[in-house]
Amino acid sequence: MSERLRPDYTRSVTLQDVLDSHASAEVALAAGAPYAALVKALECGNEPLAAAAKIMCGVLPKEPPISTAGNAHIQALVHWCHGETGPLRNSDAAGQNWAYLQALLAKPQINILMLCGPLTQHGRPADPIPGFRVESVVLSRENTPSSLQDILPAGFQPDAVFVLDIYGTRLPESLYNISGPIIFFNMDSDFQLPHQYQDLIRADLIICNSLHEHRQLRGIYPCPVLALTANALSFDPLEFSSASEGKDLDLLHTGLSFSPIMREKAQFLFRLATIDDPALKIRFHHGFMQNDDYLDAIRHAKCVPVFSARMTGGVQTRSMDTLCNGGSLLLGGDDTAVELFGPLRDRVHVANANNLETKVVLKARDGTGMKHGPSGETSVKQALETLFQPAGGPAARLLKFGL
Repeated sequence: MSERLRPDYTRSVTLQDVLDSHASAEVALAAGAPYAALVKALECGNEPLAAAAKIMCGVLPKEPPISTAGNAHIQALVHWCHGETGPLRNSDAAGQNWAYLQALLAKPQINILMLCGPLTQHGRPADPIPGFRVESVVLSRENTPSSLQDILPAGFQPDAVFVLDIYGTRLPESLYNISGPIIFFNMDSDFQLPHQYQDLIRADLIICNSLHEHRQLRGIYPCPVLALTANALSFDPLEFSSASEGKDLDLLHTGLSFSPIMREKAQFLFRLATIDDPALKIRFHHGFMQNDDYLDAIRHAKCVPVFSARMTGGVQTRSMDTLCNGGSLLLGGDDTAVELFGPLRDRVHVANANNLETKVVLKARDGTGMKHGPSGETSVKQALETLFQPAGGPAARLLKFGL
């Protein structure tokens, strides 16, 4: 075969590739890649910029940061996430989008239409969000509406529409006739490109999770793209379990274990599955389990392998579910957004080609990896809630960051 035509199975985009594509932390932040800005700011010792970038990843501090000339709008966003709209309403920022946002903030409530599918319906608000009226509709493939008016409550006019990863015939064509912005939360942007393109090309904003997705989406679509890395949308209701007892599975993997589009992941999992140690309890379930079965399995797992070739600089839902249910992560590379984890870092273990088997065996003997006293357990729970259950809930964070 000609060398020109021979497939190249090496990973084409690493975290370092993405970081190198941004000239500085400031450039990365302005481009909607705050995790890249965070890493680059830490590398050069710019702590104020690192703090601002971490906020824009979706990690909300209990108190707004000290205001500087460069982060006033970020400080105002934190105030809004804590229920105070004054700083945003009084901002002197210019531009059509800022004017629209300030007009929305002057209203008694902002009308949001949220469209989702059966797999993304848990991204809807669990409780009312102060200052918002959110009307949500779950659209399956069987009940596609012919018009937007078919699904709107009488008299309801959305100021903005958030679409949680559904596309094509499930969305009414008249959706694009509204005057407000249409914001998509997107997943699987690579192998779903033909299915998603006709809608994402008309989006006003695309929100994704990882830097890898951000790089792809920004190269294809003309609208702004935000990598909101802490916003990992789970297909299941997010559970917080401190269960560290009764974990009898050393390794658990569910989902697409061996897929042609994720070759490196398949190699990583195959090597784990063939570790020659009869004492190890390893369960690989190729395919997606029912919710109750999945959560039960996660709660029994000491460690879950994660390979992020398609999620460089991001946080997978599998990672979120594992950490929230007392398990540890075994990473196949240095590309998960670990700088967001804080005290959770001791539950994240990176393996390479030379020490993979050793890491697994030591992890199994170590038990759950949760060797914390009461204060340590408290800090871990606080870190989990800061990442995945911020003030107001993850849906409120998505709406406010998007707007």
